[in-house]
Amino acid sequence: PHNGNSNMTGATEELAGVVKEALKENKVRISKAVFTASSNRIFSTKEIEIPKMKDRDIDSYIKTNIAEYAPIKIDEEHHVEFFKMSESEDSYKMMLLMIKKSSIEEYKKFADGCGLELLAVDYSGNGFYQYAKLINVPGNNVYIKINEHKTMITGMNGTQLVFQRHIFTGIEEIVEYCAERKNVTYEKMLEDMMY
Repeated sequence: PHNGNSNMTGATEELAGVVKEALKENKVRISKAVFTASSNRIFSTKEIEIPKMKDRDIDSYIKTNIAEYAPIKIDEEHHVEFFKMSESEDSYKMMLLMIKKSSIEEYKKFADGCGLELLAVDYSGNGFYQYAKLINVPGNNVYIKINEHKTMITGMNGTQLVFQRHIFTGIEEIVEYCAERKNVTYEKMLEDMMY
């Protein structure tokens, strides 16, 4: 729902109304929601390395030194979360998740329009990481999630996140490329790939 300003657009309000009505029609009795965003316009992510320290000190260390990692103002404009990816003898590899507070407000308004209470806005990469941890395949593994215009590659060692990268090529670009190579229309290539 983020549209770059603090007012819901007519389309977003209409979508919220559709969601609210669909929940009611299907007798879905939920009152809380977690939204997962995959857009880099909503979330910024960054892998950082910090010295090893007590877990209780990590939050203040990152917030005190945030200017070293990103040109943001935490209290005024952004909200920052983080999680430990891995550790070595003297350091931790951390994933920072940064979101504008105005984006959180947009999701809150959208949830309100749907008749729901917003519990959280999460980054899709974190959701996939939590899933990969849950299935816990031993050893080094790479998971590839291809979306319409973006591909997410997640490297894991057991339950530890090793890396996560986004490539701005997705299924649409793959179909276009294959269609050009085979000298067929996009629609024909899509049909051939689906069946």
